[in-house]
Amino acid sequence: ELLEVNNCNVTNNTVYNYDLWESFGIWVYSSSGSRITKNIVVTSGDYVNHGILLYASDLSIVADNKVHLNQSAKPVQYADEIMYNEKMGTIGEVLHNYGILLLYSSYNTIENNNVTTKSLFKEYTFPTTDCKNSVVGIDVYYDSNYNLIQNNNINVDSLGPYAYGMGVLGAPWGSSITAINATNNTFTKNNVTVKGGYFATGFIAGLHSVYTLVEDNQFTVSAVHNSTQKGDYVYGLTLEAARNTTVRSNTFNTSGAAVYNVEIFDSNNNELIGNDFTSIGSYLYGVAGYRACDNKI
Repeated sequence: ELLEVNNCNVTNNTVYNYDLWESFGIWVYSSSGSRITKNIVVTSGDYVNHGILLYASDLSIVADNKVHLNQSAKPVQYADEIMYNEKMGTIGEVLHNYGILLLYSSYNTIENNNVTTKSLFKEYTFPTTDCKNSVVGIDVYYDSNYNLIQNNNINVDSLGPYAYGMGVLGAPWGSSITAINATNNTFTKNNVTVKGGYFATGFIAGLHSVYTLVEDNQFTVSAVHNSTQKGDYVYGLTLEAARNTTVRSNTFNTSGAAVYNVEIFDSNNNELIGNDFTSIGSYLYGVAGYRACDNKI
């Protein structure tokens, strides 16, 4: 861990971590100007499980790391908030498993990392009240601005209920966009593969994410129920209460029962330009919008 220190290097280390409650591979807390490079990070845990976590840490480089996250098959309920350690406290609307996660962190470069997740769920798992397990490759959360996520290889493989490749979320629901948001984050030249069961998505831009650029990425997203039946829901990219997003020159290969290459929900003033979509499924949508205004497609 880097705890309230600046300009540190964490390089060429091998980290294996397992904890029932809170498993972090590399934790950077209130520490800016760091270089996290060429490390091998493997994490496992039954509740909170993050490979690399930056919290309130700016102007850092996370590059050339190999991050592998083992997702537990122990069922967990969806949590409106999660109680972390005494430094971070309670954080709302975060999920349990991330390869790399940025919280309240800006002006960071996340590049050339190999992020893989493997689930201990051995068969298709339908979500229930007691089982809302999810796993994410790389995510940018809450008041995190001007971050560059580029040239990463992300492979998320989970038969648990929910699997996500990359994303950005500006604020918890109920927050004002002027009070908290995520602005000007760039996701470019990433290779993202997501294999899910019930639900899989390549990229999601959520509430109060503003001026996000998603450009020149390769997304391969699929869901399977068993060897002969496709999984339920596949999304290439989702805009959910996002504003001024530019989605340009990406390639989407999607496969599932119901496939939404792009879903636009409650999102305005976004642009989709020059993207390629190839889909296999029973119910296919190129672009589906609801409560979506002033979008350029």
